[in-house]
Amino acid sequence: MRRFGAHPVPACDILFVNPRHPFNHYFTQPELVRLMRKKNSLAPLSLALLAGLTPGEYSVAVCDEDVRSLDPAAVSAKLAGIKVVTPASTRAYALADGLRAAGARVVLGGPHITKGTVAEALTHADSVVVGEAEGVWPGLLDDFKRGALQKVYAAQSLIPYAEPAMPRWDLFDTGAYLSLPVQASRGCPYNCEFCNVTTTYGRTVRVRNVDNVIREVASLPLKRVFFVDDNISINRRFARDLAGALRGMDISWFCQASIDIAEDAALLSAMAEAGCENILVGFESLNAVNLRKVEKLHNLEKDYAAAVRKINAAGIHVQATFIFGFDDDTPDDLERLQEFSLRAPLPFTSLSFLAAAPGTRLHERMAAEGRLLPIPVELNGGLLPSIRHPSVPPLTAYNAFVDAVGRLYRFETVYEKAVAVFATGHFAKAKKDPEVTPGDKLRLGFLLLRVYLFTRDKWRRRLFGYLFSLIPKGTIAPERAVIFLLTMHAYSISVGKIAAQREEKLAIIRKYAGGDATE
Repeated sequence: MRRFGAHPVPACDILFVNPRHPFNHYFTQPELVRLMRKKNSLAPLSLALLAGLTPGEYSVAVCDEDVRSLDPAAVSAKLAGIKVVTPASTRAYALADGLRAAGARVVLGGPHITKGTVAEALTHADSVVVGEAEGVWPGLLDDFKRGALQKVYAAQSLIPYAEPAMPRWDLFDTGAYLSLPVQASRGCPYNCEFCNVTTTYGRTVRVRNVDNVIREVASLPLKRVFFVDDNISINRRFARDLAGALRGMDISWFCQASIDIAEDAALLSAMAEAGCENILVGFESLNAVNLRKVEKLHNLEKDYAAAVRKINAAGIHVQATFIFGFDDDTPDDLERLQEFSLRAPLPFTSLSFLAAAPGTRLHERMAAEGRLLPIPVELNGGLLPSIRHPSVPPLTAYNAFVDAVGRLYRFETVYEKAVAVFATGHFAKAKKDPEVTPGDKLRLGFLLLRVYLFTRDKWRRRLFGYLFSLIPKGTIAPERAVIFLLTMHAYSISVGKIAAQREEKLAIIRKYAGGDATE
């Protein structure tokens, strides 16, 4: 295993680049990444897949700037493919300019490259790819070989997905990541206004052959996996077959699913047996009016709290996402979210501002209504308001947001949720993490003793004492207690930084929102 950043990018025919992200949302657990002595929570799957599709006649290298920085002037490559996401687009364009100056031809692709951003991107690149890159990559390489790159490559149809190429993780410093991504299906039948999944992957769900997925999982150099499917349980037969095939592979995995997975107890049980520890569920709003307006109709008339309890009953945690900034939201809704998170209960709650990603119908509507705030692109990742609200000024919204996040993760609240979650005994089964070394256990054990016992915070001490009192009773597995304590400590650091940076961020909002920022 290469040490992080120990070697420069080698001379190659094709270089794939993941530009450095200017910040990470607290829910991506940046502080847990740091505590685990990693560089990022997840590796960029799209680059590994394109590397896997590249013929052997080309020498290939990958640079993930979240692991090590790239100096374009020091790179010797003939073709560079750069992934572009909106917050990192400024950095992506700078890298593209530098790589072109160094003599490489540059291709830009990724979620930020849509029909509406093609002209912008082409001022920095030789070519752009819109949509799924795998379908156009072979043709693009043929054109490159002939010296006839086209300006725009866009797949005319969605690619077959039953037997995709295997990703090239051998090109990555995989030890730099908490987990590795696997995608078992693509597409979503729903059509939420704020989501760009259907723009890229369509509304028809395409699933891989299960044995193809298992072959990929078995080949991974890490045993901690995140299934990045936007809704892994849409095709129930496939989800059941996949869970059955994953059983016994000794992996720890996480995934995303819609709320209706809570109604399939057999599937949840099979997933837990196969090593599933967390399911990310997009709740988004407690207000049905909001859900209707953005067409998240499959969440209507669902008992959120009951769904959480049913998923927990399988021994699986719920990672819940909520959005603030819908037209019918007020700061009072954040008080209701706090109450709901206690009642459900939801220890893991993500709160983000409503954001309009390029290519979404929400972006089109907000642009037409003149409601897009001129937020610096590198800050547009859900932690600052970027849309003019009908009644809540940006400064008011941000103050309410910071206060709400603080309430969600203060340790008195965490303690109350932990009692509700773990007293049930649903998390009594051991979930050994194969990626945690004996050295990690010793180091992290001392850390937990320091931050939970040698502290003036009585709620930290009570939480530690309570969880460890359950271990001799067989009510909670020791590994579960340790992981929870470590994760909550990491979240508390992130939330503390948000609070400490409040005035700095308010000044930024005043600058980009102008007169709209008034409280």
